[in-house]
Amino acid sequence: MATRRTNATDKAKEATKKTRKEVHGECKILRAVEFDNGGISFDMEFNDITFYRLGIRKGQNGEFISYPSYKGSDGNYYHYYYLPLSDESQDKIIQLVYNKLDGEDSAE
Repeated sequence: MATRRTNATDKAKEATKKTRKEVHGECKILRAVEFDNGGISFDMEFNDITFYRLGIRKGQNGEFISYPSYKGSDGNYYHYYYLPLSDESQDKIIQLVYNKLDGEDSAE
């Protein structure tokens, strides 16, 4: 008879949350485009690395940064890349995008 581990995946997820570190650095918005449907797409340079096709989406808890993704053969969506950012950092980047859309150009 095989024994079954009950909380193995929950423990693994909790350990990942504890070890995940936020990325810090300088951010510059290179391009920002607002579409007729209200969507926003932007490219940014973060710590001398350029990230393309990011987006700003509206969710239940407010706006957030969405990352480019693809649909896997199992029907789930997977990110091409992901930056772990705090809520404060994410809010600063979103504000920089809106500044770029308004014609202001600044780096933080």
